[in-house]
Amino acid sequence: MTGPKIPAPLRRSGLPAAMPMPGRSRPGGRSHRGLGGSRPGGRFYDGGVRRHRGVVLLSVLLVVALLAAVAWQLMGRQTLVIAQARYAFNGDQSLEYALGAEAFARQVLFEEWQAGGGDKDTLLEPWAQTAPPFEIDNGFLEVQVTDMHRCFNLNSLAGGAWQQNLDRLKTLLRNRGVPDALAEAWRDWVDPDQDITGFGAEDGEYLLQQPPYRTGDAPAAHVSEFRLIRGVEAEHLEALEGTLCTLPSTTLAVNVNTAEPAVLASLAPAASEVQMQALTEGVRDFDNVGQITSQFPDLEAAVDALSVTSEYFRVDVRASVDGGITEMSSLLRRDRSTGAIELVSRDFGRDFRSRFVVDVEDQ
Repeated sequence: MTGPKIPAPLRRSGLPAAMPMPGRSRPGGRSHRGLGGSRPGGRFYDGGVRRHRGVVLLSVLLVVALLAAVAWQLMGRQTLVIAQARYAFNGDQSLEYALGAEAFARQVLFEEWQAGGGDKDTLLEPWAQTAPPFEIDNGFLEVQVTDMHRCFNLNSLAGGAWQQNLDRLKTLLRNRGVPDALAEAWRDWVDPDQDITGFGAEDGEYLLQQPPYRTGDAPAAHVSEFRLIRGVEAEHLEALEGTLCTLPSTTLAVNVNTAEPAVLASLAPAASEVQMQALTEGVRDFDNVGQITSQFPDLEAAVDALSVTSEYFRVDVRASVDGGITEMSSLLRRDRSTGAIELVSRDFGRDFRSRFVVDVEDQ
């Protein structure tokens, strides 16, 4: 009896005719899986599938973790950018308020000149009054005006009367407990040559410093240049605070109505700081220099350096808006004949020191 015929393809493949194909039903209705394999004894083995599923799960978790880290980083950067933009906006807004306060001070100075004709400038005028800080949107604004003819103009040592003003500066330094040799060093700093004055110093001295630098050999642009001359110490600057300034002028013109007592005492050899202190503690409203020399004859030797009017004023402003703070110091020049106000310079590095004091009554 002959068996069933084997199709030619099966014979060529070497498979037995009775082996069921994957995915087809066995006799008895049982199906055979095409994936995986059978362990000995006939049990099904799917370890490869589980390994693939574990790798996929780890990959998904890794992608989710990376996306979460990227999202967190983006959110952090966005928050930082928003904070920076807000701070820059508040800073710009405070700057505009400061510029507005400067314009307001210019207007006050001009109106004061119109009212008085520029005959005299005193501490009784509106610009000299201390005003409390006033509120603005989400902040406050404070402005104060200072007469720059109340102090000793260091650039006067670069002018024609430098020898006389050098002696006056020496007197001021001695009265404040500062070595007067610094006056000669300052003369060498602002004079146009390299000739040493007395105990002064020129480039040869400063080029030996670390780091080396040279003298200005020109009128100073800022009073901070005084710190650079040889021999200046921190305690000297503290003792001279409020008495020195640098103006874009080589003349010495001290307003007797606004000047510091130490400055007035330095102008004449016979004047004492005690006398000038008594003068400044009272009300000063002199119409001309002759009135003060009649009361204080010791100042007659300083008539060439005295005045009752002022040309340069400093406007200090502090504006704060939502944490954005602008501190600005502007030097203004008011023309004595026309009252026109012009801006000389702006300084954003000067520390603002309020003159406003709150009196707290004892309860």
